[in-house]
Amino acid sequence: VYTTAAFWLRSNLGRVDEAEAFLRQGLKHNPNHPQLLFELGQLYEQNRRDDARARRIWELALEHGRQRLQSTTDPMERRGGEYLLEQILGRLARVEERHGNLAGALRYLEGLRLFTPRPEIIDQQIAELRARLPQTNAVPRQ
Repeated sequence: VYTTAAFWLRSNLGRVDEAEAFLRQGLKHNPNHPQLLFELGQLYEQNRRDDARARRIWELALEHGRQRLQSTTDPMERRGGEYLLEQILGRLARVEERHGNLAGALRYLEGLRLFTPRPEIIDQQIAELRARLPQTNAVPRQ
């Protein structure tokens, strides 16, 4: 309920402050809930244009999402958790790439590859990012 209402408040009604307050209320009642954290990160990226804060929130969502995924055996909960991790990792990769941290973006894409139903698409993105990494001509030390 919190994520849906917050999404509508910020996206369709333009009431970003109310959406943030609602998500924070949800987090007060459901501490570290990864879906709430993910939506709060979306708000900071899309509405507040604060990638640094969105990144920190998504990293927290990723940590708690992984913990939740490890603690469940229910197939539906697992798929929902995997889908959420897929979304979080994708957003983190996009932010890192946008800010020129290609190595960080690659790290998140490699994590994303574990959860996506279409790994060949992620493999293509990984190859494209690797091609953009600065090449070094350093000779390895012996």
